[in-house]
Amino acid sequence: MYLGKNIKKIRAIKKLSQSAFAEVFGITRSSIGAYEEGRAEPKLEVIIKIAKYFSISVDSLINSEITVNELSHFHLYDDLIESSSKVKNAELQIQILNIPLVTFEHVAMFGLKESVKEAKHSISLPRQKTGSVAIMINGLLNKQLPKQFANNDIIIVNPNAIKTKEIDCDNKRCLISTKDSIVIGELKAINANKFHMYYADNITVLLKSEINFVLTINCHISNQVVIFDDASEKIKKLEYMVKDLYHRLE
Repeated sequence: MYLGKNIKKIRAIKKLSQSAFAEVFGITRSSIGAYEEGRAEPKLEVIIKIAKYFSISVDSLINSEITVNELSHFHLYDDLIESSSKVKNAELQIQILNIPLVTFEHVAMFGLKESVKEAKHSISLPRQKTGSVAIMINGLLNKQLPKQFANNDIIIVNPNAIKTKEIDCDNKRCLISTKDSIVIGELKAINANKFHMYYADNITVLLKSEINFVLTINCHISNQVVIFDDASEKIKKLEYMVKDLYHRLE
């Protein structure tokens, strides 16, 4: 891990004392010394704040030695850093929100509201809206998931934005709850009361009356390689829609 070495190098280039650096991020001078000497590691929210403040990725800050040339490209707030004791700018603050963490399996069995109410775990994430819920995908087969998703991935939704009356989520991945199941997929309106539902490799027609709720997925956290829909899948969707239209016009 290069975190301590990188913090020390950033301070040296920017001519910041340990005290000045610590004050910017709301921690103690002794903590900075411990980080640089490898005696302690910052909390995740501190790492994220440092990376965001200096416009670098968390991965670069932790896993690679930053060069002087790289530092010269950072968008630093020089005037504010030099007077770090006066830094109060809200734009430099990252809100880390603690949100409930539930499992997909639990939501499918007991419903979203009940799962959140009984949640025993939480996760801290930046830039999330109050009321958001993290759902860990589990208990599903690969054939039940879109290609971009896998078991142990986490999706972030906001139950306060439940859509039932006016459903409008074309081209958006959603958490869709129906009378028979709960899936991750897309809805495209056929008319005011009927939708095409795309999930994994399946396409079906879904009546509005069969929908319990639809929640847009605001964030997807995964270690998987993202594989986007290829042309054959798009053609398959179009063919299905054409056939469906043909049968409805007969």
